[in-house]
Amino acid sequence: MHSIKKNIKVKSLTENLGKIRTFLFGVAEEAGFDKKKIEEIVLAADEACTNIIKHAYEFDPTKDIEISAVFENKKLTITIKDTGKKFKPQSLEPPDLEAKLKKRKSGGLGVHLIKTLMDKVEYDFSNPGFTILKLVKKL
Repeated sequence: MHSIKKNIKVKSLTENLGKIRTFLFGVAEEAGFDKKKIEEIVLAADEACTNIIKHAYEFDPTKDIEISAVFENKKLTITIKDTGKKFKPQSLEPPDLEAKLKKRKSGGLGVHLIKTLMDKVEYDFSNPGFTILKLVKKL
């Protein structure tokens, strides 16, 4: 069984989301995931990084997003690190997916989407200087 360990660091710019998607697509493909799972992995990470850019960094282009991807034991673990503003995922109300589109408030689906697409999602706020988000997908 082969293992993969790769990293990427980009500035907090929406233009860099394409680099992140390409990076993760390549890692997931190399790991042997099928097209559907690759799309799920890429979409979840893209949503997480978009949230970092918008909410944690408030569009500050001088900040960095660090991503590592490790594939071992038929499991891909993506670790996303930022030094932005903290948020409490448990403070989010579950989205009302049954509400009519016109009545549903916009936003609020990102964390739900990430949790739905990935096998495991963990936030680590233990270090006061940064946040680590771990996304796990099993092969």
